[in-house]
Order: sequence, then structure tokens, then C-alpha cells
Amino acid sequence: LKAEKVTVVQMVTAGIKGTVTQVNPEWNFVVISITADSKLSRGVELVVQREKELIGKVRITRVKQEENVAIAEILKEWLQKPIQKGDIVVYHR
Repeated sequence: LKAEKVTVVQMVTAGIKGTVTQVNPEWNFVVISITADSKLSRGVELVVQREKELIGKVRITRVKQEENVAIAEILKEWLQKPIQKGDIVVYHR
């Protein structure tokens, strides 16, 4: 018998939104406020928008559901402009 690694992925609903509350460009991460029912998990990528303009993408590295926040790495290859406090993050499939 061969052991297999099984990865559990929660289903994230398209359109889930959050707001950037802190940005740390030196350490390349943002803090995002999320709803209690967001179902976000590590590895999920979110689009960052300012009004209707694409700013970049981030990847969730940690979720603190009890505090309604998530920590996300800034994906530099997607960055169009610096991410700012107040920018909106949206999950797209």
C-alpha cells in the first residue's frame, strides 16, 4: 500500500470581498479584513482593486477567522501599482 497525501480545500465563493487594512511593502504582505463566513484558506489568491482598476494580486498565507482578518503575500509579478489601505480584495474563480 502506498500512502497518499490528501489536501482539503474549502470551497470559496466567487465574489467574496475584503478590505486591505494594513500594508507592509518591506515584508511584502497585507492584512485584510474579512467576513466571518468567508471560508478563505491558505493559498487562495485574491485580486486587489481600487475602484474598478486592477492593482495586483495577493495570496493568503494565514487566516485568523476569530479576528476576521487574513494575512496575504503580495504577488509582485501581478503588481500594477502599490497596494494601499482601503483597497478592495475580491475572489474570482
